[in-house]
Amino acid sequence: MSDRSHVSPWSTDPISWVTTAAIPVTATVLAVVYSVIEVIAVPPRGGTLQWLGILLLAASGAIVHLRTRPPRGVLGAPEIMTIFGLLSAATLCSALDHQGVAFSITFWWAPFGVSLLLVAMAPYVRASSIAALAVALVGVVSLIAVVLIVPHDPSWPPVTTALIVVTPVVAGGTVSAVLSGSIVRRLMRWSERPLPGAPVIGPAGIDDRALVRAVDDEISEQLAAAVTFLRGVARRGEVTDRDARQARSLSLELRARLIADASATWLERVVRGHPVDLDDPERLADRLSVSQRTALRAMIDALLAHPESGFVSASIALRGSASGDVAVAMRINTTLPEGRRISFLAPYYVSLSSAVRDIQWRDGATLNVEFEAPAETTAGRAPLVQRTPRSETAGERD
Repeated sequence: MSDRSHVSPWSTDPISWVTTAAIPVTATVLAVVYSVIEVIAVPPRGGTLQWLGILLLAASGAIVHLRTRPPRGVLGAPEIMTIFGLLSAATLCSALDHQGVAFSITFWWAPFGVSLLLVAMAPYVRASSIAALAVALVGVVSLIAVVLIVPHDPSWPPVTTALIVVTPVVAGGTVSAVLSGSIVRRLMRWSERPLPGAPVIGPAGIDDRALVRAVDDEISEQLAAAVTFLRGVARRGEVTDRDARQARSLSLELRARLIADASATWLERVVRGHPVDLDDPERLADRLSVSQRTALRAMIDALLAHPESGFVSASIALRGSASGDVAVAMRINTTLPEGRRISFLAPYYVSLSSAVRDIQWRDGATLNVEFEAPAETTAGRAPLVQRTPRSETAGERD
């Protein structure tokens, strides 16, 4: 799996962010309205450079909005560099217009506008890029403040003036980077979390006590045979040869289960305990990207966790292609009639379509879904536990 700092929230779940596409527009409108009010209402009234700066700020927001419209969604290096240049120029124009004139620095629109634009970019830029952009903007705004603002503002000490100017930018960059990183982290954890055998989410949210009980029950089930055996030995007060053989058998069985758990792919963990036949001998599930995992997990989650899905059983097969991509075939059996089945799964089909290619959807007695998933890595995650080859000496000794 790729490092979380190299994935944006939009990349992990494109469909959710389509419904919140107004974030850049809202942030830009707020920044521009505040800037206009500040220039008009707070003395001294702004000149031509102030209005030019506001136009540059609005242009930055327009780029964020237009370049994140579906199906693009992610801001790349060219867009980020352009936005950096426009925001720096907007701040510079405003500072030049204020040069030589005392003004209320606590109401200065430029740092506030930069802060809002950083927050607006959070869903569409990975956390590391947001942090780098914020650091660069803090440096530029600090330099502009020290050179153009501090010498003409005697109302505050120079250091205090610089801190007042850069604080909104620091706050906006921090909020944006933390928001981007935390959303990606939560989605990645959710996409690999096994589905519960019984729902543990109620009206008040996740039932922590039910979740703890489920984990305790699973551990108790794994250790039940060993605990029963040890209690029997403790009651008898002696260990026989038969006990030694049984202990060895139990230890090998427990070891095999632990190795299987540690080496399971994320898809194996998701469908374990449910009527889903998974055929993935090459462990190709671990080669899928975060957005592909999230979209596939959402569809599986909808089928297995919602009673209205009418889910009966399913089979999922993954195979490698000559191009290095992962071919996925799903066969889904539900009790829903064809029309309701399509309506129920339509949002998940759209989400999956945004992350994969060549998707085919054939409905009938069973629903068949096939698609090609461009692999994120050339090799899946290696098993966490591997069996050490037995030496000839050890074999002879046994």
